[in-house]
Amino acid sequence: MNFAFTDFYAFLRGPGFIISILVFTAGFIYRAVSLIRATRRVRKLNINSNNYIRHNAPAAQRSGLKQMISAFKTKMKNTIFFSNPVMGIISLIFHILLFITPVFLTAHNIIADLTTGFSLPVLPERLTDFFTISLMAMGVFFLARRIFIPRVRMISTARDYLVLLFVMAPFVSGFFAYHHFFNYRVVIYLHMIIGEVAIMILPFTSLVHMPFIFFSRFNIDSEHSIIPGNRSW
Repeated sequence: MNFAFTDFYAFLRGPGFIISILVFTAGFIYRAVSLIRATRRVRKLNINSNNYIRHNAPAAQRSGLKQMISAFKTKMKNTIFFSNPVMGIISLIFHILLFITPVFLTAHNIIADLTTGFSLPVLPERLTDFFTISLMAMGVFFLARRIFIPRVRMISTARDYLVLLFVMAPFVSGFFAYHHFFNYRVVIYLHMIIGEVAIMILPFTSLVHMPFIFFSRFNIDSEHSIIPGNRSW
């Protein structure tokens, strides 16, 4: 039994981890290429106005700055930060913690170092434990919001609930494993399996909006972008 546990754990920690990273990388590249092919570069008007700029530079700069500020305000009105600032801040914190907590976790970087010889700087364990608790609390908040707020419940599908539960599963199982709740072997198996499956399927699900947030909000010009981008659909 001990041998079987050690052998399977070694597979998940070694080949399983590497396979998940390779699949994620391939999927990320595929989605990035697909995104580039689905958009086109915005052509800027190339007006030969050297004389105007030379004689009216201060006024042109002020006008350009006002236009940028006005465009930014207009874009922000289409975001959740304008319609529901509290929800926008909670969502932003949730997405930030969703990324930095597993990436800079001590245990994960130890495994990465043992497997690949490469690791990232780590955050204090107490801090990542606090981040995990915060993520679980926000996950409960998002779930309760979908269940108890009628206007949110009406537009929620079974897929929305499954995605939320699947996102939270690695953090809940990791928290249980770290604090040795329940049967450690079962919990650590579940944590590693769910985590590696999540890494592999991330580029192929709606969760891909997280790593592509920069492109969708800052690089592609649309009704959801925060600033005018240099590409459009």
